[in-house]
Amino acid sequence: MKTNLSLSSLLLNLVSRAPRQPVVDEEPEDSKKVGTTIRFEPVTRRFIETQAENLGISVQEFVAMTFKAIMKATEEPQATELELMADRFVEAFTRHGIPVADIPAILPEGSLTRSDLLARKDLLNKLDDATIQQVSTLFTLNPGWLKGVDSNPHKAPFSRWYKNVSGLAHRLAVLNHTCRRVRVLLIAEKGLTLEKLRVAKEKGDEVDAVDVGVVIEKEHLVNGVEFRSYEVWESERWNYSRCRHCLKAIMMFCENARISYDGVLLEEDAISRLFYGNTLAADEIRGYRELWYPDQLLWGDDRNLEADELPSIRSFYEESKAGKYEVVVRQPYLVKDWDEFERGRFELKSENMSN
Repeated sequence: MKTNLSLSSLLLNLVSRAPRQPVVDEEPEDSKKVGTTIRFEPVTRRFIETQAENLGISVQEFVAMTFKAIMKATEEPQATELELMADRFVEAFTRHGIPVADIPAILPEGSLTRSDLLARKDLLNKLDDATIQQVSTLFTLNPGWLKGVDSNPHKAPFSRWYKNVSGLAHRLAVLNHTCRRVRVLLIAEKGLTLEKLRVAKEKGDEVDAVDVGVVIEKEHLVNGVEFRSYEVWESERWNYSRCRHCLKAIMMFCENARISYDGVLLEEDAISRLFYGNTLAADEIRGYRELWYPDQLLWGDDRNLEADELPSIRSFYEESKAGKYEVVVRQPYLVKDWDEFERGRFELKSENMSN
């Protein structure tokens, strides 16, 4: 049976949980270890030495454990996937800042007990499809990653905002109702300045692409436990006018609806991992330090280097129909039926209007 796990997934799982192997002075004659010499490239050896040091074991022990993990994954792929599923289930909570002891409080009552978390077998028996889907929805994770059969934690993108500003506005209105708080993060590469954005706007494809991506940060409070999760939408070129207009319309919606929005600067490789879905968004965004200030792009004076574009942005925003969701964010009690609203039916109590 062929395993779907990548070598990188196996190594990550091994490094994150493998205990130090006890040193045995004497072994039975038929189980003596066979010595051999392996030559590694310098960069590979540095990686091995770093991982071994982190685990507190020797390089030889780390190499032996790694090959043993590969052997088990090849010969017993079902067992490896199940072990990885148990690890990733717990990891989904802890990487979002939730203590292991609080995991049962996050899930529906009766789903899991703290004692289930002590034994891998007991935990696996509780991880049915419904529980996996609940955790997947809670943290916006790829169910396949939780099951140990996919290496990408997130499906990328969660959704598209390009030519879909109204769709993003609808999503923000729903999240504003279901979450404790929502915030829009506009992600760009470190070194970004408003001047670089202006040049990208004016020069278009004559200069390198300046990408800006959208992430929705959701703040939750469940049974007294606070945590944040993330929806990673897409990243597109500021150079292209239609993408830029959509991004500015998103800012305009946030401004009018009073939803917080901030610019975040990350390293190029972090941005790549984030928008391809092959890293936990919480890992890349948590603790960021560098910001940029997108609200300046809506100012109507000379401090806005792109102020000449504001009239066309206002017209584009009106055409997008995103503005109708502003009142839903500011006055959510006006929505007649939230279940119907989430399915796309726009009907307010006070105006008895629907589209």
